[in-house]
Amino acid sequence: MCLSLIALLNLAIAGYVFKQQPKSFSHGSFAFLALATTLWTVGIILGNYVAPLSPSPKRFTFATGSLVALGVLVWATTFPVGSRVRPRILLRVFIPLALLFCGLSLSPWIVVSVVVEREDFKIIYGWLHPFFAAYILGCLCGCLLRSHVEVSGEWGLLRLQARHVMLALSIPGLMIATTNVLVPLVFRTSNFGKYGPFFSLLMVGLIGHAILRHETHGHPRSC
Repeated sequence: MCLSLIALLNLAIAGYVFKQQPKSFSHGSFAFLALATTLWTVGIILGNYVAPLSPSPKRFTFATGSLVALGVLVWATTFPVGSRVRPRILLRVFIPLALLFCGLSLSPWIVVSVVVEREDFKIIYGWLHPFFAAYILGCLCGCLLRSHVEVSGEWGLLRLQARHVMLALSIPGLMIATTNVLVPLVFRTSNFGKYGPFFSLLMVGLIGHAILRHETHGHPRSC
């Protein structure tokens, strides 16, 4: 029930923010991120509560998770509006990787199967799982690096907005990376993955707030 509510809240926030300026790149990238996050949450619901022994919902979760990471990175390169820092090299590298991992996630190379162990289910990961984890962590590091450059290179309002970006990405982003990437990678368990959507709601809410606050302070035009 809680995860379903989170999915609906993410969609509601995305719809409200996107409706303010549907032609804005930052609004559009945020809507893409929120939609991918919603689908990712749906995958977690299906994989944990509807069909826990089927590998298909887990593979769907990984596929949408690759799009969530891309959505975060794309949004971080379009915000703040008016910024002079546009690291296009990040997008040229990670967009093809995102599409590649989105497709490969549906294969048995990341999630092989699901087995019952000690009255619980355990995901058997494939040989591609560490590379998928590296891609997710690479997207997060790229976002944080870009935000750090932004904070260091801009002044005034843009610098303040860059700090909002770092806040919106760093805390919930690191928590999601821990519960859904690092713990499964190191301890080979996905039991904590069901908590990732709670942090995603915090991330979507903070990003939406940063966008609307930025417009309120004198940057109403689309980027």
